[in-house]
Amino acid sequence: MQRIYETELTPDQYYQTQAHREVICESVCPRCGQADGLHSHGTYARWITDLLGKLWRILIARFLCPGCRRTVSYLPHFALSYRPIQSPTVEAFFEGERDRRDVQTWLSVLRHYPQCVEAFAPEVIRTVGAGWHGPPCSVSAERSPLSFATLRWQCATAPPNSNVVQAFAWLLNATARS
Repeated sequence: MQRIYETELTPDQYYQTQAHREVICESVCPRCGQADGLHSHGTYARWITDLLGKLWRILIARFLCPGCRRTVSYLPHFALSYRPIQSPTVEAFFEGERDRRDVQTWLSVLRHYPQCVEAFAPEVIRTVGAGWHGPPCSVSAERSPLSFATLRWQCATAPPNSNVVQAFAWLLNATARS
């Protein structure tokens, strides 16, 4: 399981300060609810871009629950699950900011994101829509030009580590398989 945590650091600062060593895990396992606390379980490496489009190899902290024996990884907020392109770059692309250096660097990859996200957005909205804040979503199974905008609005208004943010991460993961 991956959890998102807020940090003021940029990808290069995260790398240079070895910020994975400073991650504080939750006191209760997010999978099974056991309150014994998670224990450090090493790290794994992954790639992430910075706002200039440069790739950084960062380490992600992993923790193990003694109860359910499952691991929990804590991704910095700028990282998307299974995606090397950081979230501000993806957001800038979807906002139409094609002149940004990071967007230009990754444009050939980012051009595939709208179709993939649009294809999976209705399923995500149907699956987790009931737990979202704000007005309920009614999206048909067919593609809707508003479905991604609705999903983004819901993510923007949701608290960190909520079902909405996790669903958005799932959505982007699912697009990697399409």
